[in-house]
Amino acid sequence: MVLSKDLQPIYDLEISLGNQVKRVDEPAGTACPYAVVFAEALHLESIQEKLQLPSTVKFWESRDPHYEIGNGYVCEVTRHALSGPISE
Repeated sequence: MVLSKDLQPIYDLEISLGNQVKRVDEPAGTACPYAVVFAEALHLESIQEKLQLPSTVKFWESRDPHYEIGNGYVCEVTRHALSGPISE
């Protein structure tokens, strides 16, 4: 599967800033058919400063201890997601 074109700029920026892919989940649950999980926290400030994200891309955060703690972005059209651990 190929990552949503709406999330690709975030992926490219993270790679350019030295973040590495920890894993790819396919599927990543019942609501997400494809997810890229980065090893380090996403560069949220750089994403906001450097990228113009479409309205279909939404930020999310989960601190539910029953799942992996993290945050990232999801495409509402494809339901693909990008995430990383929460930077504390």
